[in-house]
Amino acid sequence: QQNWQMFRASDKSAAEPKTLVLGSSIIRDLDETKMNNTSVISIPGGQIEDIDAKLERLSNYDKLF
Repeated sequence: QQNWQMFRASDKSAAEPKTLVLGSSIIRDLDETKMNNTSVISIPGGQIEDIDAKLERLSNYDKLF
């Protein structure tokens, strides 16, 4: 049973899911320091092509908003 507890403890240190909040200038003032494992990227005036190009370079996120 101790081995199980040690395994579970090491699980917690594994990389946690990371979230990306991507949007217009409305989100530019979101404070990333108040969100766990979350990045905020604002693309003011961006069009679909701009967002698509940005997403192609960002593959290390588990969730996207």
